[in-house]
Amino acid sequence: MLSILRIFFLTCFIFFLQKGFTKKLPPSPQKKKIQNFPKIYNPEVQRWISFFSKNPNSYLKPWLKKSYRYFPMMEKIFLSKNLPKELVAMSAIESSFSAHAVSRANAVGYWQFIQSTGLQFGLRITPWIDERRDFEKSTKAAASYLYKLYIDFENWLLAMSAYNMGEKRLNSLIKKYKDNNFWTLRKKPDFPKETALYIPKILAVVHLLKYPADYGFKEFVILTPYQYDIFFIPGGTHLKEISTNTKIAFADLKKLNPDLKTHLIPKYISEHPIRIPKGKGLLISHWLDKKEKK
Repeated sequence: MLSILRIFFLTCFIFFLQKGFTKKLPPSPQKKKIQNFPKIYNPEVQRWISFFSKNPNSYLKPWLKKSYRYFPMMEKIFLSKNLPKELVAMSAIESSFSAHAVSRANAVGYWQFIQSTGLQFGLRITPWIDERRDFEKSTKAAASYLYKLYIDFENWLLAMSAYNMGEKRLNSLIKKYKDNNFWTLRKKPDFPKETALYIPKILAVVHLLKYPADYGFKEFVILTPYQYDIFFIPGGTHLKEISTNTKIAFADLKKLNPDLKTHLIPKYISEHPIRIPKGKGLLISHWLDKKEKK
């Protein structure tokens, strides 16, 4: 009897191994596919293409000049997150690639983050440092924010609209009008005028920066990408002190480290990474050695 029971339980165990424990798990949820950047050439976009190209000294020439400095770095960051590289053109409209741009709403830097959103996406904002002004860190934060907005709205025109006007406001308008088409939403009386113009402007800039020769811009001055090394500098150091002791131009140090609000690393900070122009590393190393021996 005992042996019969053992055989029974063994048979049941084998059955559950085959049927129960080896049951296929449901497939893992797939990552949401990111759409390509929209190619739109409607009358609204054409109007802004015409406006920007007819005022080249105010818009297109400065944007082209600066885009060669910032786009390679920005595009690399966006592509690393599987985002369309065309999105980096937003920074032209947001700030004209300026670290020190400040809006009426106190949005700051290349990507015009307000304080709460900047902090939400990991940017430090203190009395001595504001990483909204850092060209690399702010771009990483902008890419993360735009990815979130795309996941929320599943559409690049709406994601960019939310970046400009705020997620809550856009969501309330979508619910109010039961409409998630940007081109019809923008005609509603309570849709922000700034955002209604913001999207066609971005689409126009993407087109112009991609095909400048078609609008007569075959030769123009460009800025080369920043080339730098990073050194950890002790607290209590002012950028002028570095400049004085290494003969590195103060203006170059300010351009590379725009996040330092007063160009000073406070004494209570043990050390802070500072960008130094490429090729000046030996000067910095000698100066730091002397500083440590004092």
